[in-house]
Formats: sequence, structure tokens, C-alpha cells
Amino acid sequence: MHIHTVNEERRYFQFLEQHSVTENRNLYDLGRLMINQGLRPDEAMALEKSAVDLDHRLLWATKSKTKKGLRGLKLTVESWQIVARRMGVDSKWIFPSSRRPGQHITKLNCPHDRVLAKLGMKFVLYDFRHTFATRMVEAGIDLATLKDVMGHTDIRTTMRYVHVTREHQDRAMEKFEAERLRIEKKYEEDQRRQASAISIPRTERLN
Repeated sequence: MHIHTVNEERRYFQFLEQHSVTENRNLYDLGRLMINQGLRPDEAMALEKSAVDLDHRLLWATKSKTKKGLRGLKLTVESWQIVARRMGVDSKWIFPSSRRPGQHITKLNCPHDRVLAKLGMKFVLYDFRHTFATRMVEAGIDLATLKDVMGHTDIRTTMRYVHVTREHQDRAMEKFEAERLRIEKKYEEDQRRQASAISIPRTERLN
């Protein structure tokens, strides 16, 4: 399981943009939908145009390995742009197969592996989904909501997807320390005010 850094993500997708053959274009769009929406690769590749509502920026995952996976998702701006562009293809599928007319693509592992070999990287396509889950939690999204977005039946499954990055852990500790110092400072100020009030002579306070 690998959680992408921003640099790794950019290297991968920039390479696909610069080497824009058909397989790489499919790979680019699939990867972006996964990292933006948390879709499973087979869910994205099996998307039908009829499952997309561009006006309301929605898509429905209608083919999933679980009943809970059949869900509606709000499209990010980038995802909306990708899907809108692909709606112009003469097929009922968002990812139509060029080798099997009338069907959708089912695998992009080979072009993905070729890209990794050129970049000297190592990860599986599914890691885009893990990266999505981790970034959602780092953005403050609660696990119960993330479970539904991911299409999980059990929140324990969702928890296995989340691997908070070192940088986020560091920021969390800095935030914790800042809050602890704020509380201690407030406590000390309250103590000084109370001590000051006690030290004022009674007659002076009455005046």
C-alpha cells in the first residue's frame, strides 16, 4: 500500500500528459477519477453515460463488488471536466474499449507498468484510492462519511485504507502543542488576575 506525495502524483500524471497515446489518456483520466473521487478502478472503467448528471455534477457507481458500493458521488471540478469531455465519445461507456466494440475497458495494468518502469516508481493503480482516503481524513472528513463515499459496508474496512502521512502527523502535533500552550497561558493569566484581585486592600476595592 502506497500513499502518494504531491510530487509523486505530479510526476506520474505529467508523464502521461507528455506521452499522450490512447492508453495513456485512458490511464490519466482513470487515475484522476480515482484520486479525486475514491472510485475503485473497475467502478470507474464500468461507468456509463447514463449514470452521469453533468448539470448537477453527480455520478453513480452502478457496478460495484458490494451493494454499499452502489452510490452517488459529487464530482470535483476536475472530475466533471474529465467526464464531460468523455461524454462526447460515440459509446454508452465513459471508458469504451477500442479492442472490444460495444464494451468498456477492463484493465490498464500493462500501460501503467510501462509508465512506472520509465519513471522508476512502484505502486499499483489501487493506491490512488488509498491516497484519496488518506487525504480525505487529513482534510478533516470523518470516518463515517468517508465510509459511505468509499462504498464500504464496515467502517473497519475504511480505517484500513487510511494511512496518515508523516507531514500530517507533524502538523497535528504542532496544533496540539499550540493549543496546550494557549490553555496553559490562559490559566496563568487567570491565576495572576485572581492573585491581583486578592492583594488589593478591601477599602480600595470598595472605593
